[in-house]
Amino acid sequence: MYRKYHEMDLHHSADEINRLRRISAYAGSIGLKRLREQAGLSQRELAEASGVPVRTIQQYEQGQKEIRRAAWETVSRLATALHCRPEQCVRSFHV
Repeated sequence: MYRKYHEMDLHHSADEINRLRRISAYAGSIGLKRLREQAGLSQRELAEASGVPVRTIQQYEQGQKEIRRAAWETVSRLATALHCRPEQCVRSFHV
């Protein structure tokens, strides 16, 4: 893996690192989506139950925002609404 990046020019290396970051962010968001679906809630219902804006939940699930970087209060409110531990909301599920 090191050799692959070592031989790339700077722009290709940066593009690849950004691609891997997006994948990582998406993998974390799958945990929230799965938990929400297992709870039988829509994004709107989760938003109402947790007090977290529906747009924020959408951004976490779509990988536009990393839930691992969310404020503890946000994660805690989501966990309470989903009846799970906060760390379960930010755990990565690999597809």
